[in-house]
Amino acid sequence: MTGIIIILGIYIAAYVAIKRRYRLPEQAATPDLTDRLSRIEALREQIAAVQELITDIDLSSGTYLKCITLDWETSAEHTLTVDIWLDGASDSTKIMRALAQARLEELSGQLYDEIGKLPYRHRQNALRKAVRRVDKTLSAGGGDGRA
Repeated sequence: MTGIIIILGIYIAAYVAIKRRYRLPEQAATPDLTDRLSRIEALREQIAAVQELITDIDLSSGTYLKCITLDWETSAEHTLTVDIWLDGASDSTKIMRALAQARLEELSGQLYDEIGKLPYRHRQNALRKAVRRVDKTLSAGGGDGRA
């Protein structure tokens, strides 16, 4: 009887050691993976908002004015609001376009870094989905091919 308990104990110890040794990284990092996917989705939404802003800025003209409302809180917890009207030809329009483009490039870099941190299998799936989304947008005429 003692021999059976010892053999069972050795078997359990070996099983636990093998399970720890050959555990897949995706299994070990499931909460981390969920956090990364949430971050990727948030970045994708921010990129879409900036792309929409760039489109609105590009469409603004002398007859179609675009109003951008900026809200922020000061250190004294007061909310300040500023409306910036863009007409397509003024310096403020060009500055806002340059700022939006810089923000888009920054967000795209962050998105690329986050996708690169995913485990290989998930990274390949995320890249495939992103390429399909871009191809669908361009084929539907929703984009002009600019980065």
